[in-house]
Amino acid sequence: MRRRMLLELGLGTLRLGLGLPRALGAWRKEREALRGEVFPTGLDLAQEQLKRAAHRSGIPEPQIQTWVHQWMEQRPLRHLPSCAREDLRGTFEALSKGNISIGVFSDHPVEEKLQALGVADLVQASCCATSEGVGAFKPDPRGFLLLAGRMGLVPEQVLVVGDRQDADGAGAQAAGMQFCLLGSAASGIQGLTEVLPLFNIKP
Repeated sequence: MRRRMLLELGLGTLRLGLGLPRALGAWRKEREALRGEVFPTGLDLAQEQLKRAAHRSGIPEPQIQTWVHQWMEQRPLRHLPSCAREDLRGTFEALSKGNISIGVFSDHPVEEKLQALGVADLVQASCCATSEGVGAFKPDPRGFLLLAGRMGLVPEQVLVVGDRQDADGAGAQAAGMQFCLLGSAASGIQGLTEVLPLFNIKP
């Protein structure tokens, strides 16, 4: 996915100029800088990120917002089906058959991505950092707790699976949830199907 989007971004830069990568780079840097800050609503968080990215890059907020929507939210969707983990759908189906609820929380909007990945029908609830009622990026526990509430679960009933210890793991811990690191044989799991035995489900 990253290689494909870098290629597209390179072609887009040739057409739109260096302002495009500068704007997107500033927006991504401000996302990391905003970790640890909390805002009243998700909209307030999104607007603050745009404001800071505009200040950092010197590019107007409306232009950054347009490019972020196009290059960070829409263009990656067409690549997701071919870049999806091979064990994603099968694992979600097995969990669903085992009556295990599935929820997705991300720093980025997730609904269209779940549709593109072909698993939206297996997900009971989803939200992102800029959803109403969150207003904070991981590792703040707000998003984790909101998602659990939407699923009718208490934190102790939730197992978070993520690929970043500093964001997913720390957020799960702050929310009082269990955590499993994906992509680490030493301290977690390397494949999604390895989650199934934790729920007494055969892969």
